[in-house]
Amino acid sequence: MFTDRARHLIRPQIIDIAQYIRDFTGVPIMINNWWNGGRLHYRGFRPCDIRVGALRSYHKMGMAIDISSPDLSPAEILAVIQEHGKLFKKLGLKRAEDPAATKTWLHLDMGHVDPMLDKDDEIYVFKIAPGPEHTTSI
Repeated sequence: MFTDRARHLIRPQIIDIAQYIRDFTGVPIMINNWWNGGRLHYRGFRPCDIRVGALRSYHKMGMAIDISSPDLSPAEILAVIQEHGKLFKKLGLKRAEDPAATKTWLHLDMGHVDPMLDKDDEIYVFKIAPGPEHTTSI
């Protein structure tokens, strides 16, 4: 469907965010693994016509990733991100889904945060209840 020319569909900052998480944790971080036979396919960029996740997902704008690690839980990864909150905010990371809701992965995005809830040194952690805009999970 897409070729190497589609790289412009992904915000470079989201790649930097993933790399810094790897650097700070010192463990492997997985986004997608479909290319080597794995089942993880749409945890980074999602084409607009795909029926995975929310209809207006930040994944479809190249502004979100879902990550996991064989060595750390999503809550442990989020703790590392919060420990370096100022840097991650400077890179453009704004939000994380509550790991209690996802259990096996951590959703991160560069989306909008209400200014009343936004803090300079902390990533906003949100809870979402699937509704009509949600189609399927990954």
